[in-house]
Amino acid sequence: MSLTDDETESTDFEKLGENNFQRIRNKITKMSYADGVADGEESVFQSAFDQGYKEGLKAAFEIGKFKYFFNHLDDKLTSEDLLREKEKYLKMNVKEAKEHKQFISLNNREENVSEISEKQEQHVDNLLAKFKAEVPKVVDLLNAT
Repeated sequence: MSLTDDETESTDFEKLGENNFQRIRNKITKMSYADGVADGEESVFQSAFDQGYKEGLKAAFEIGKFKYFFNHLDDKLTSEDLLREKEKYLKMNVKEAKEHKQFISLNNREENVSEISEKQEQHVDNLLAKFKAEVPKVVDLLNAT
C-alpha cells in the first residue's frame, strides 16, 4: 500500500461519513418538520373544537331554556302576561338549538374559524335580544334563577 492509497482511502471514508451524516440529518429534519406540523395541527384543531363546543353549549342552553320553559308552562295555572308571551314566542317559530339554522358554521364553511365564531356569537346574541323584546317577563324570570 502506498501513501496515496491511504490518503485516497481516508478521503473516501470521510466522504462516505459525510454522505451518511447528510442523509441522517435530512431524515431527522423531515421527521422534525412532520412532528411540528402534526403538533401545530393538533393545537389548532383542539382550540377550534374548544371554541365550537363553547358556542354550541351557549346556543343550546340559551335557546333550549326558552323552549323548555314554554313547553312546560301550565296554561291553567299561568298569568295572562305569561300566556301572551307564550303566544309571541310560538309566533317567533324559534328553531331548536340542534337544528342546522342555529349553527352558523354550516352555512359559512369558506370562512375562517374566528369569523364563524363571531357570527355564531352574534346570531345567539341577536336571538336573545329578540327574546328580550318579545318576551321580557320570561327573560327576567329565567335570568333571575
